[in-house]
Amino acid sequence: MLIPLATSLVPKTASDPYTLACIRSWRLSGCAPLSFHSESELAELGARGTDPGIALVEAPTDTTDLYAKPLVALEDIFGYFDRQGRGFTLTNADILFARNFSAPAMADLRPDGPSDAGVLVVSRRKNFTRSLDEVTVYEHGFDLFHLSRRLPDAIPRRFCLGVPWWDYLVPVAGLLRGFTLVQFRDPPIYHRDDAPVAWSMDSWMRAGVDCAAFLVGILDTLPPLPAEDAAFADALRRVHGAEAAGVAQDLLVHWLHGLSTECRALIDRRSHWIEATVPWLHP
Repeated sequence: MLIPLATSLVPKTASDPYTLACIRSWRLSGCAPLSFHSESELAELGARGTDPGIALVEAPTDTTDLYAKPLVALEDIFGYFDRQGRGFTLTNADILFARNFSAPAMADLRPDGPSDAGVLVVSRRKNFTRSLDEVTVYEHGFDLFHLSRRLPDAIPRRFCLGVPWWDYLVPVAGLLRGFTLVQFRDPPIYHRDDAPVAWSMDSWMRAGVDCAAFLVGILDTLPPLPAEDAAFADALRRVHGAEAAGVAQDLLVHWLHGLSTECRALIDRRSHWIEATVPWLHP
């Protein structure tokens, strides 16, 4: 059975060779890709043309007042698959899958854990140069997720696919709500290492503060975390209280970098690690 894969193509690059290679790699892995867009972007994609191997889906939430462009709210994607009662894969649009990667096998991963808990697979990416003479693991975020069911918390519309901190919000929120995290020791996904930086420092800071507020809202409904996770909880609450305390911007940036480090450490510490039985083949 094909695994539904959600993404959001960039209209101006939707027909570029690299994007087409990404779509092809998803399909070869056993995915049925769907690209979510606003009404205006769907019209633009229709005019430009897209790969017939990817379905286009309208995302109803308008986010142009937040980002001056129609980004796709995570809640639109989660709600779409929740209505279908299906698990799904979620990735950025510029991610290539290894040639021998199997999405159905990923979806079948069921490590030991509570029988009623969801499973959330996460993966870092490998950055590569055009000449393929250097491949390095990107340690500062995640680019692939597979959820056996949607997260239980409604996600505010400001959290969109590709916005800074979304890739921490999804796994940390899942972990706090009882999902079993699974992570590949050797990442099976790739990214061409020539993409420009898309977000300003101000946007990164705003998104980090918003992410902290959302996660604190979940944390406040739960019993205290284990002692080993105390540094994460402290970093989260520190950032959450920063604006009310009127801290200076440079100090807030320092605290946000600390929270980013603690999020990664929490995800890694709580993950069930999967060893690849064969080397991944570059796409």
